[in-house]
Amino acid sequence: MSAALSHTCAIRSDGTLACWGENSSGETNAVAGSFVQISSAELHNCARASSGAVSCFGYTEWVPPLFPPPQPGTFRMVSAGGLHTCGVLSDATITCWGDGEFFGENFPAGPNSNYRSVDSGWRHVCAVRNDDSAVCWGSDSNGQAPVPPSNEPVPIHYTLISQVSAGGLHSCGLHTNGTVECWGLSTSGQTNAPTGTFVEVQTGWAHSCARRVDGTVACWGADNASQVSDTPTTPFAEISAGYFHNCGIVLATGAVECWGDDQFDQSSPLPGDYRAATAQAALTSLAGQVTALGGTVAKPLLASMTGASMRLNDGNPANDKAACGKLGATRNKLAEFVATDRIDDATGLSLIGQTVAIRNQIGC
Repeated sequence: MSAALSHTCAIRSDGTLACWGENSSGETNAVAGSFVQISSAELHNCARASSGAVSCFGYTEWVPPLFPPPQPGTFRMVSAGGLHTCGVLSDATITCWGDGEFFGENFPAGPNSNYRSVDSGWRHVCAVRNDDSAVCWGSDSNGQAPVPPSNEPVPIHYTLISQVSAGGLHSCGLHTNGTVECWGLSTSGQTNAPTGTFVEVQTGWAHSCARRVDGTVACWGADNASQVSDTPTTPFAEISAGYFHNCGIVLATGAVECWGDDQFDQSSPLPGDYRAATAQAALTSLAGQVTALGGTVAKPLLASMTGASMRLNDGNPANDKAACGKLGATRNKLAEFVATDRIDDATGLSLIGQTVAIRNQIGC
Protein backbone atom coordinates (compact mmCIF):
# COMPACT_ATOMS: atom_id res chain seq x y z
CA MET A 1 0.00 0.00 0.00
CA SER A 2 1.22 3.51 -0.76
CA ALA A 3 -0.25 6.95 -0.02
CA ALA A 4 0.90 9.88 -2.19
CA LEU A 5 -0.25 13.51 -2.60
CA SER A 6 -3.84 13.24 -3.78
CA HIS A 7 -4.22 9.52 -4.42
CA THR A 8 -3.52 6.15 -2.84
CA CYS A 9 -2.84 2.69 -4.25
CA ALA A 10 -2.96 -0.71 -2.58
CA ILE A 11 -2.66 -4.37 -3.50
CA ARG A 12 -5.69 -6.57 -2.99
CA SER A 13 -5.30 -10.03 -1.46
CA ASP A 14 -5.50 -11.52 -4.98
CA GLY A 15 -2.50 -9.41 -6.10
CA THR A 16 -4.42 -6.92 -8.25
CA LEU A 17 -4.05 -3.16 -7.83
CA ALA A 18 -6.66 -0.69 -6.62
CA CYS A 19 -6.11 3.08 -6.71
CA TRP A 20 -8.37 5.95 -5.65
CA GLY A 21 -8.27 9.74 -5.46
CA GLU A 22 -7.22 12.36 -8.02
CA ASN A 23 -6.71 11.07 -11.57
CA SER A 24 -5.70 14.18 -13.53
CA SER A 25 -2.54 12.46 -14.78
CA GLY A 26 -3.77 8.89 -14.92
CA GLU A 27 -2.29 8.13 -11.52
CA THR A 28 -5.25 5.95 -10.49
CA ASN A 29 -5.46 4.07 -13.82
CA ALA A 30 -3.94 0.96 -12.30
CA VAL A 31 -2.23 -1.50 -14.62
CA ALA A 32 -3.52 -5.05 -14.84
CA GLY A 33 -1.60 -7.94 -13.39
CA SER A 34 -0.58 -9.47 -10.08
CA PHE A 35 1.86 -7.58 -7.87
CA VAL A 36 3.63 -7.86 -4.52
CA GLN A 37 4.67 -4.20 -4.01
CA ILE A 38 3.31 -0.78 -4.97
CA SER A 39 4.95 2.63 -4.57
CA SER A 40 3.12 5.89 -5.29
CA ALA A 41 4.41 9.43 -5.84
CA GLU A 42 2.71 12.72 -6.72
CA LEU A 43 2.10 11.92 -10.40
CA HIS A 44 3.06 8.30 -10.97
CA ASN A 45 3.19 4.83 -9.44
CA CYS A 46 5.40 1.78 -9.90
CA ALA A 47 4.43 -1.78 -9.01
CA ARG A 48 6.63 -4.87 -8.70
CA ALA A 49 5.52 -8.39 -9.63
CA SER A 50 6.76 -11.53 -7.87
CA SER A 51 8.98 -12.12 -10.91
CA GLY A 52 10.80 -8.86 -10.18
CA ALA A 53 9.37 -7.08 -13.22
CA VAL A 54 8.33 -3.43 -12.67
CA SER A 55 5.30 -1.74 -14.25
CA CYS A 56 4.67 2.01 -13.87
CA PHE A 57 1.69 4.22 -14.71
CA GLY A 58 0.57 7.84 -14.39
CA TYR A 59 2.00 11.04 -15.88
CA THR A 60 3.51 10.34 -19.30
CA GLU A 61 4.66 13.76 -20.53
CA TRP A 62 7.62 14.52 -18.28
CA VAL A 63 11.07 14.69 -19.90
CA PRO A 64 13.08 12.65 -19.11
CA PRO A 65 10.29 10.07 -18.79
CA LEU A 66 9.21 8.81 -15.38
CA PHE A 67 8.86 5.27 -16.76
CA PRO A 68 9.54 2.61 -17.85
CA PRO A 69 12.86 1.77 -16.15
CA PRO A 70 15.77 2.60 -18.48
CA GLN A 71 17.17 -0.90 -18.19
CA PRO A 72 15.44 -4.25 -17.99
CA GLY A 73 16.10 -6.21 -14.86
CA THR A 74 14.75 -8.09 -11.91
CA PHE A 75 13.92 -5.77 -9.02
CA ARG A 76 13.83 -6.64 -5.32
CA MET A 77 12.26 -3.28 -4.45
CA VAL A 78 11.00 -0.16 -6.22
CA SER A 79 10.29 3.32 -4.82
CA ALA A 80 8.59 6.23 -6.63
CA GLY A 81 9.62 9.74 -5.60
CA GLY A 82 8.96 13.36 -6.62
CA LEU A 83 9.68 13.09 -10.35
CA HIS A 84 11.89 10.03 -10.26
CA THR A 85 11.98 6.37 -9.28
CA CYS A 86 14.71 4.22 -7.74
CA GLY A 87 14.92 0.47 -7.37
CA VAL A 88 17.10 -2.25 -5.89
CA LEU A 89 17.99 -4.85 -8.52
CA SER A 90 18.43 -8.57 -7.87
CA ASP A 91 22.21 -8.10 -7.70
CA ALA A 92 21.74 -5.63 -4.77
CA THR A 93 22.66 -2.58 -6.88
CA ILE A 94 20.51 0.57 -7.12
CA THR A 95 19.32 2.21 -10.31
CA CYS A 96 17.33 5.46 -10.59
CA TRP A 97 15.52 7.08 -13.49
CA GLY A 98 13.42 10.16 -14.22
CA ASP A 99 14.52 13.71 -13.47
CA GLY A 100 18.07 13.62 -12.10
CA GLU A 101 17.45 16.92 -10.35
CA PHE A 102 15.09 15.05 -8.08
CA PHE A 103 17.09 11.92 -7.28
CA GLY A 104 20.44 13.70 -7.23
CA GLU A 105 23.47 13.37 -9.42
CA ASN A 106 25.77 12.74 -6.45
CA PHE A 107 25.06 9.03 -6.10
CA PRO A 108 26.90 7.50 -3.11
CA ALA A 109 30.61 7.04 -3.60
CA GLY A 110 32.09 3.58 -3.50
CA PRO A 111 30.69 0.35 -4.87
CA ASN A 112 27.05 0.28 -5.92
CA SER A 113 26.38 -3.01 -4.18
CA ASN A 114 24.97 -4.78 -1.14
CA TYR A 115 21.78 -2.68 -0.90
CA ARG A 116 18.61 -4.21 0.50
CA SER A 117 16.15 -1.30 0.37
CA VAL A 118 15.68 2.18 -1.09
CA ASP A 119 13.16 4.95 -0.41
CA SER A 120 12.60 7.96 -2.68
CA GLY A 121 11.52 11.27 -1.15
CA TRP A 122 10.60 14.54 -2.84
CA ARG A 123 14.10 15.49 -4.01
CA HIS A 124 16.32 13.09 -2.10
CA VAL A 125 16.78 9.35 -1.72
CA CYS A 126 17.78 7.10 1.18
CA ALA A 127 18.92 3.48 1.11
CA VAL A 128 20.01 0.75 3.53
CA ARG A 129 22.73 -1.82 2.93
CA ASN A 130 22.76 -5.39 4.21
CA ASP A 131 25.26 -4.41 6.92
CA ASP A 132 22.64 -2.04 8.43
CA SER A 133 24.39 1.10 7.18
CA ALA A 134 22.25 3.84 5.69
CA VAL A 135 23.07 6.49 3.13
CA CYS A 136 21.08 9.40 1.67
CA TRP A 137 21.78 11.63 -1.32
CA GLY A 138 20.16 14.35 -3.41
CA SER A 139 18.81 17.70 -2.23
CA ASP A 140 20.03 18.72 1.21
CA SER A 141 18.31 22.10 1.54
CA ASN A 142 17.21 21.36 5.10
CA GLY A 143 19.62 18.66 6.24
CA GLN A 144 17.34 15.84 5.09
CA ALA A 145 20.08 13.94 3.28
CA PRO A 146 23.10 13.59 5.60
CA VAL A 147 22.28 10.74 7.96
CA PRO A 148 23.12 11.79 11.54
CA PRO A 149 25.27 12.19 13.52
CA SER A 150 27.56 13.59 10.80
CA ASN A 151 27.28 17.08 9.30
CA GLU A 152 29.63 16.32 6.44
CA PRO A 153 28.54 16.80 2.80
CA VAL A 154 26.26 14.14 1.40
CA PRO A 155 26.31 11.25 0.91
CA ILE A 156 26.97 10.05 4.45
CA HIS A 157 26.74 6.52 5.82
CA TYR A 158 25.31 5.58 9.20
CA THR A 159 25.17 2.16 10.83
CA LEU A 160 22.59 0.18 12.78
CA ILE A 161 19.62 1.22 10.65
CA SER A 162 16.97 -1.38 9.86
CA GLN A 163 14.77 0.79 7.62
CA VAL A 164 14.79 4.37 6.37
CA SER A 165 12.07 6.61 4.93
CA ALA A 166 12.63 9.77 2.86
CA GLY A 167 9.86 12.38 3.10
CA GLY A 168 9.33 15.90 1.83
CA LEU A 169 12.20 17.78 3.46
CA HIS A 170 13.03 15.32 6.22
CA SER A 171 13.94 11.67 6.73
CA CYS A 172 13.46 9.08 9.46
CA GLY A 173 15.36 5.92 10.25
CA LEU A 174 14.41 2.88 12.29
CA HIS A 175 17.38 1.72 14.34
CA THR A 176 18.03 -1.98 14.81
CA ASN A 177 16.98 -1.60 18.46
CA GLY A 178 13.53 -0.40 17.37
CA THR A 179 13.95 3.30 18.17
CA VAL A 180 13.16 5.97 15.58
CA GLU A 181 15.43 8.91 14.73
CA CYS A 182 14.54 11.68 12.27
CA TRP A 183 16.51 14.53 10.70
CA GLY A 184 15.97 17.47 8.35
CA LEU A 185 13.37 20.25 8.42
CA SER A 186 11.35 20.25 11.64
CA THR A 187 9.25 23.42 11.53
CA SER A 188 6.18 21.28 12.30
CA GLY A 189 7.91 18.86 14.66
CA GLN A 190 8.12 16.17 12.00
CA THR A 191 11.55 15.05 13.24
CA ASN A 192 10.50 14.89 16.92
CA ALA A 193 10.11 11.11 17.00
CA PRO A 194 8.41 9.61 20.06
CA THR A 195 10.18 7.29 22.43
CA GLY A 196 9.49 3.58 22.39
CA THR A 197 10.18 0.68 20.04
CA PHE A 198 8.71 0.35 16.55
CA VAL A 199 8.95 -1.98 13.56
CA GLU A 200 8.13 0.43 10.71
CA VAL A 201 8.50 4.17 10.06
CA GLN A 202 6.96 6.22 7.23
CA THR A 203 7.40 9.89 6.35
CA GLY A 204 4.93 12.26 4.67
CA TRP A 205 5.49 15.82 3.50
CA ALA A 206 5.83 17.36 6.98
CA HIS A 207 4.73 14.56 9.31
CA SER A 208 5.82 11.06 10.17
CA CYS A 209 4.21 7.86 11.45
CA ALA A 210 5.57 4.67 13.01
CA ARG A 211 4.00 1.28 13.71
CA ARG A 212 4.62 -0.83 16.80
CA VAL A 213 4.93 -4.61 16.77
CA ASP A 214 1.30 -4.94 17.95
CA GLY A 215 0.10 -2.85 14.98
CA THR A 216 -0.72 0.35 16.86
CA VAL A 217 0.48 3.59 15.26
CA ALA A 218 1.98 6.87 16.46
CA CYS A 219 2.11 9.97 14.22
CA TRP A 220 3.77 13.35 14.79
CA GLY A 221 4.47 16.60 12.94
CA ALA A 222 2.18 18.77 10.80
CA ASP A 223 -1.52 18.34 11.54
CA ASN A 224 -3.05 20.72 8.99
CA ALA A 225 -5.44 18.01 7.73
CA SER A 226 -5.73 16.10 11.03
CA GLN A 227 -3.26 13.52 9.70
CA VAL A 228 -1.75 13.34 13.19
CA SER A 229 -4.60 14.07 15.60
CA ASP A 230 -7.00 11.65 13.88
CA THR A 231 -4.62 8.69 14.09
CA PRO A 232 -6.83 5.70 14.95
CA THR A 233 -6.16 3.16 17.68
CA THR A 234 -6.79 0.35 15.20
CA PRO A 235 -3.94 -2.18 14.88
CA PHE A 236 -2.55 -2.17 11.33
CA ALA A 237 -0.60 -4.78 9.41
CA GLU A 238 1.20 -2.00 7.49
CA ILE A 239 0.99 1.78 7.10
CA SER A 240 1.87 4.47 4.57
CA ALA A 241 2.23 8.24 5.05
CA GLY A 242 1.19 10.46 2.15
CA TYR A 243 1.71 14.19 1.77
CA PHE A 244 -1.20 15.13 4.04
CA HIS A 245 -2.95 11.81 4.74
CA ASN A 246 -2.13 8.31 5.95
CA CYS A 247 -3.52 4.87 5.27
CA GLY A 248 -3.14 1.47 6.88
CA ILE A 249 -4.29 -2.08 6.26
CA VAL A 250 -6.46 -3.06 9.23
CA LEU A 251 -4.99 -6.15 10.82
CA ALA A 252 -8.29 -7.75 11.78
CA THR A 253 -10.22 -7.26 8.54
CA GLY A 254 -7.79 -6.60 5.70
CA ALA A 255 -9.64 -3.39 4.81
CA VAL A 256 -7.82 -0.11 4.20
CA GLU A 257 -8.48 2.73 6.64
CA CYS A 258 -7.24 6.27 5.90
CA TRP A 259 -7.22 9.55 7.79
CA GLY A 260 -6.23 13.12 7.02
CA ASP A 261 -6.77 15.12 3.80
CA ASP A 262 -9.62 13.77 1.66
CA GLN A 263 -10.09 16.63 -0.83
CA PHE A 264 -9.70 14.28 -3.79
CA ASP A 265 -11.08 11.15 -2.03
CA GLN A 266 -7.54 9.93 -1.42
CA SER A 267 -8.65 8.93 2.08
CA SER A 268 -11.80 7.17 0.84
CA PRO A 269 -10.48 3.71 -0.05
CA LEU A 270 -12.16 1.26 -2.36
CA PRO A 271 -13.70 -1.64 -0.46
CA GLY A 272 -11.97 -4.99 -0.53
CA ASP A 273 -9.60 -7.33 1.25
CA TYR A 274 -6.03 -6.07 1.06
CA ARG A 275 -4.64 -8.56 3.54
CA ALA A 276 -1.43 -10.35 2.59
CA ALA A 277 -0.85 -13.85 3.96
CA THR A 278 2.69 -12.97 5.05
CA ALA A 279 4.73 -13.95 8.08
CA GLN A 280 4.88 -10.25 8.99
CA ALA A 281 1.09 -9.98 9.12
CA ALA A 282 0.85 -13.15 11.20
CA LEU A 283 3.49 -11.83 13.61
CA THR A 284 1.64 -8.52 14.00
CA SER A 285 -1.52 -10.44 14.85
CA LEU A 286 0.37 -12.54 17.38
CA ALA A 287 1.88 -9.42 18.96
CA GLY A 288 -1.59 -7.94 19.41
CA GLN A 289 -2.67 -11.04 21.33
CA VAL A 290 0.48 -10.91 23.47
CA THR A 291 -0.03 -7.21 24.22
CA ALA A 292 -3.46 -8.06 25.61
CA LEU A 293 -1.77 -10.26 28.23
CA GLY A 294 -0.34 -7.10 29.77
CA GLY A 295 2.31 -6.36 32.34
CA THR A 296 5.43 -8.39 32.96
CA VAL A 297 4.16 -11.26 30.82
CA ALA A 298 3.90 -9.25 27.62
CA LYS A 299 7.09 -7.21 27.94
CA PRO A 300 9.77 -9.91 27.38
CA LEU A 301 7.68 -11.56 24.66
CA LEU A 302 7.22 -8.29 22.75
CA ALA A 303 10.95 -7.56 22.98
CA SER A 304 11.90 -10.68 21.03
CA MET A 305 8.95 -10.30 18.65
CA THR A 306 9.97 -6.72 17.83
CA GLY A 307 13.41 -7.94 16.77
CA ALA A 308 11.84 -10.61 14.57
CA SER A 309 9.38 -8.16 13.00
CA MET A 310 12.12 -5.67 12.12
CA ARG A 311 14.08 -8.35 10.26
CA LEU A 312 10.99 -9.47 8.36
CA ASN A 313 10.29 -5.84 7.43
CA ASP A 314 13.77 -4.69 6.39
CA GLY A 315 13.43 -5.45 2.68
CA ASN A 316 15.99 -8.23 2.47
CA PRO A 317 14.51 -11.75 2.15
CA ALA A 318 17.87 -13.16 3.17
CA ASN A 319 17.38 -11.61 6.60
CA ASP A 320 14.11 -13.44 7.22
CA LYS A 321 16.09 -16.31 8.70
CA ALA A 322 17.55 -13.85 11.21
CA ALA A 323 14.08 -13.70 12.73
CA CYS A 324 14.20 -17.42 13.56
CA GLY A 325 16.25 -16.98 16.71
CA LYS A 326 13.99 -14.22 18.02
CA LEU A 327 10.90 -16.31 17.35
CA GLY A 328 12.56 -19.29 19.00
CA ALA A 329 13.11 -17.17 22.10
CA THR A 330 9.45 -16.14 21.98
CA ARG A 331 8.33 -19.78 21.77
CA ASN A 332 10.58 -20.80 24.68
CA LYS A 333 9.42 -17.92 26.87
CA LEU A 334 5.78 -18.80 26.15
CA ALA A 335 6.45 -22.38 27.17
CA GLU A 336 8.07 -21.14 30.39
CA PHE A 337 5.07 -18.94 31.19
CA VAL A 338 2.67 -21.83 30.62
CA ALA A 339 4.75 -24.14 32.83
CA THR A 340 4.75 -21.58 35.66
CA ASP A 341 1.02 -20.82 35.27
CA ARG A 342 1.62 -17.20 34.24
CA ILE A 343 -0.39 -17.95 31.07
CA ASP A 344 -3.25 -20.44 31.04
CA ASP A 345 -2.71 -23.63 29.05
CA ALA A 346 -5.23 -22.92 26.26
CA THR A 347 -3.94 -19.40 25.57
CA GLY A 348 -0.31 -20.44 25.83
CA LEU A 349 -0.64 -23.41 23.49
CA SER A 350 -2.47 -21.26 20.95
CA LEU A 351 0.29 -18.61 21.02
CA ILE A 352 3.02 -21.25 20.82
CA GLY A 353 1.27 -22.84 17.85
CA GLN A 354 1.10 -19.50 16.03
CA THR A 355 4.78 -18.83 16.76
CA VAL A 356 5.79 -22.23 15.39
CA ALA A 357 3.64 -21.64 12.28
CA ILE A 358 5.41 -18.31 11.60
CA ARG A 359 8.81 -19.98 12.01
CA ASN A 360 7.76 -22.66 9.55
CA GLN A 361 6.49 -20.01 7.11
CA ILE A 362 9.90 -18.33 6.93
CA GLY A 363 11.74 -21.65 6.78
CA CYS A 364 13.34 -21.83 10.21
